[in-house]
Amino acid sequence: MGVHIQTSEFGYYLIAELVTMPDRALAQKIELAIWPDSSIPNQELVDKLIVALEKSGCGSEFAEEARKLVA
Repeated sequence: MGVHIQTSEFGYYLIAELVTMPDRALAQKIELAIWPDSSIPNQELVDKLIVALEKSGCGSEFAEEARKLVA
């Protein structure tokens, strides 16, 4: 599966955060929500995740925000 996110600076941070997230189950849930059926991302969700990343920064605060978005 190729990654086709409109890559702003925060798009790269989002990808890095998903790859390094300690909670692998949450990371997989987020990835499946971003790419539900194809390599075309759910851009609306990506945009919300990027906003959450901008507000909270990396790490556990972002994980909590992301968990709410994919619940």
